[in-house]
Amino acid sequence: MIESVHGRLLAKSPAEAVIDLHGLAIAARISLTTYDRLPSIGQDAQMYTRLFVRDEQFELFGFATRDERWIFEELISVSGVGPKLALTLLSGMPVEAVRETIATGDSARLKAVRGIGAKIADRVVLELGKKFSGSAPEWTASASTVGAPAVMQARQALLALGLSLAEVEKSLESARGQDIDNVEDLIKFALRKG
Repeated sequence: MIESVHGRLLAKSPAEAVIDLHGLAIAARISLTTYDRLPSIGQDAQMYTRLFVRDEQFELFGFATRDERWIFEELISVSGVGPKLALTLLSGMPVEAVRETIATGDSARLKAVRGIGAKIADRVVLELGKKFSGSAPEWTASASTVGAPAVMQARQALLALGLSLAEVEKSLESARGQDIDNVEDLIKFALRKG
């Protein structure tokens, strides 16, 4: 899984953003919420991502915040809600409004978003209402979210090696307290801790 991308923003539109990762350009589908939060073209940008592989087709989705990505992932867990419909919903209202609308069971407000029908809105509220009415996930400002290139590279490598996201987060947080700042040492430290 590609957890996040960080690089120079080459292009953006309300539906897509392209980021240069040291010579490799990555295109990601985005919501209007993410589009509004992206910097100007030519500046550094970071997006949290979700990669879909379906029928030999790869599609990358990008989000300005972890919270938006979490909501997206919860939405696509609902039967009948695919990634494009989830992006439509996240484009139709701010992230916090989506969370609040689902938590309070306001399916009428969901139906007001173009492309969201009554059956889907009711299913989203039914399946996610309890989960969204609880406390929101806490995204700590750990080493993995700071955006340091070494930490991000180590994070992606550790995830590719099969460590869980929780294990990677915990290891990188511990490494930050040890003043480890290069990719190889971060990976070695995390593997020893695991």
